Parts: sequence; C-alpha cells; structure tokens
Amino acid sequence: MDEGSTRLKPDEREPAAEVNRLLTDIEAARDELGTYIFEFDRRRQEALDLKLQLRKHPAVGIGVAVATAAAVAGAVAMVLRAQKRGTQGSAERSGLPGLLFKSAIGIGAARSLLGRGRRQVTPLA
Repeated sequence: MDEGSTRLKPDEREPAAEVNRLLTDIEAARDELGTYIFEFDRRRQEALDLKLQLRKHPAVGIGVAVATAAAVAGAVAMVLRAQKRGTQGSAERSGLPGLLFKSAIGIGAARSLLGRGRRQVTPLA
C-alpha cells in the first residue's frame, strides 16, 4: 500500500460536512431574505396607507383634490356648454376624445406652472 493512499484528495471532502455547510449557508440566506421581505412589506403597507400619506404630505393631498375638482368641474362645464349651444358637436369639440385632449392640455399647463414655481423657490439655509 502506498503511503499517500489514506489521504483524501482536495475534491473528495466528507459529504456530511459539505451538507452541513450548505445547510448553514441556506439558513443564513433565508434569514437575510426574511429581513428584506419584512422591510419591503412594511414599506408597501406604509406607501398604500392613504391616511398616513395625507398626514405626511398634506400639500400633495390638497393639490390632488383641487386638480380632481377642477377636472370634474371643467368636464361638467364643457358638457353643459355644449348642451346650451344645442349642438351635437363634431368630434373635435365634444365627446370623450375632445375632453381628453383638453384635459391633457390643462395638465400640461399645470405641470409647467408648477415647474416654474419650484425653480423660483430658494432655500432659506
């Protein structure tokens, strides 16, 4: 018998030790993923909590409410104006496509006005 025949080659590790090492690695990875999953769940719940978001960002809530009210009022005014004129209207001036086009123009104008307002504000500190 050869003197080196009793030694294990580097690629012939003990299977039980290798399995235990892999199980330990898997458990550590699961624990780490569990931490991330709990954090993501907490953030998801916080992001979808409308009352909390309104408390944290009241100006945005007011802005959304005003924009929604203006859009609804504008839509109602356009429909009433079309009825008052007695015109069934062409596709350019009445109906859903015209309303959507005019709403898009209004949203674009509001965004440009809000963008200008942000650039003019300078921080105090």
